[in-house]
Amino acid sequence: VLVMAMIGWLVGGMRRQRAGQDQWQSQQLKRPDHGVLLADGVKRFAQTCQALLTWPRKIGRSRKNTMLYPELFKQLESVRWDMDKDIPWAAFDPAQLTDEQAQTIKMNAITEWSALPATEMFLRDNKDDSDFSAFMSIWFFEEQKHSLVLMEYLKRFRPDLAPTEKELHEVRFEFEPAPALETLMLHFCGEIRLNHWYRRAAEWHSEPVIKHIYTTLSQDEARHGGAYLRYMKRAINNFGHEAKSAFTKVGVLMASARRTTPPLHPTNLHGNTALFPTATISNRRHDPTGLRPLADH
Repeated sequence: VLVMAMIGWLVGGMRRQRAGQDQWQSQQLKRPDHGVLLADGVKRFAQTCQALLTWPRKIGRSRKNTMLYPELFKQLESVRWDMDKDIPWAAFDPAQLTDEQAQTIKMNAITEWSALPATEMFLRDNKDDSDFSAFMSIWFFEEQKHSLVLMEYLKRFRPDLAPTEKELHEVRFEFEPAPALETLMLHFCGEIRLNHWYRRAAEWHSEPVIKHIYTTLSQDEARHGGAYLRYMKRAINNFGHEAKSAFTKVGVLMASARRTTPPLHPTNLHGNTALFPTATISNRRHDPTGLRPLADH
């Protein structure tokens, strides 16, 4: 019931958020079919949430104190893609890539690199949970791979935009400590949003290689959301009301679309007040607004 309530909040929040941005987007982007895209996007978002609810059952239910990492490792290993063999690099069409699109690819590559400080945070704040900490080895590997494949794309086709090591290192900083349960829910919501955004990115782009890459990344993010959901269910079994309260609080925050612009995500919520005004991942990118065209789509 709790999970379904959270899904309802998230879908409803996304619907309100997109509706509230319609007028601005139609003026800026001049897309006459924006309403159709919005309705389809919300539908896909809901379908993704439903898939996340059913996905864990396919690899078996866990008893209260059963470790999840071994099962998750096998499941995610079985669908892992190869950057050399599974990406159709030879299909690149330079005429289909605009400068604006290439810039958003760079910003996404830098943003995905922030899985490094996020993993350091998870390991620091979950020292009493070896099972979840072990799962971080999978999550970290796959998220860094997302950054790597986007950088590889730029190195091959737009080397002038390939991120430098300095630019990547800018988004590595120590996040302030946060309650583990709230952070778990925050990243569950973040994975759902990334799945939705990457689906939209695949539609926004017309160049075939990057379309394939974003579709591949969206599928990874959906699986990550499913894994976080399993740990949320385990937390409810182990901590009861404490977990439900933490998940509800963050779920309401993430779905409060009218209160925030741009949409909330771990990259603009994790931070360090000592670094203000560049206290979040989003604010420490070379171009903090570089993802706006993609988010608006």
